[in-house]
Amino acid sequence: MVEKWKNGAKVVYARRKTRENDSFFKKKTASYFYRLINFLSETPIPDEVGDYRLLDREIVNFLNSLPEQSRFLRGLVAWGGYPGEFVYFKREKRNSGTTHYTISRMMNFALEGIISFSTKPLRVASYMGFITSGMGFIGILYAIVEKLFYPSYLVTGWTALFVGIMFIGGVQLLTIGIIGEYISRIYIEVQKRPQYLVKETANV
Repeated sequence: MVEKWKNGAKVVYARRKTRENDSFFKKKTASYFYRLINFLSETPIPDEVGDYRLLDREIVNFLNSLPEQSRFLRGLVAWGGYPGEFVYFKREKRNSGTTHYTISRMMNFALEGIISFSTKPLRVASYMGFITSGMGFIGILYAIVEKLFYPSYLVTGWTALFVGIMFIGGVQLLTIGIIGEYISRIYIEVQKRPQYLVKETANV
């Protein structure tokens, strides 16, 4: 790791080449987590790496300068865009002790990573609101047409009940989606991450 750092890498990751001693559940959940977070996030996060890594002092100073309190370090290091290298190792069986990463802690860790680097979950509410509102509008037209032209097929009161539920449900989801869009922008502003990083300056 030190050799790669001397050759110019600002961050050197310890990447697992194999993890034969991990359970099937552990392997699959880790794989799905990185697929999900890289799908949702605009910052690619290296997979099969843990928190053990070599960081250049420049990155340490950068991380310490960030004002946000809730920090997902794996994502923040990748978000900085510093050149990185990998050192591959074989995951050996634990000789003593037990892991402190229970299922609940792994779920909290995954949730923290997704929330810290993506506002797409909030945007899902907007999409669902538009889709549901559209379906509700079509349903309203369908119910009205049935009421006017095929009244014998309808149960008394069904049209009003159906139209009311679809209209109110669509409006609620659409409103939640709009609120979600504003919350996502507030969240980005509160993080106060710099819009860009200056690698070096000359004659300034």
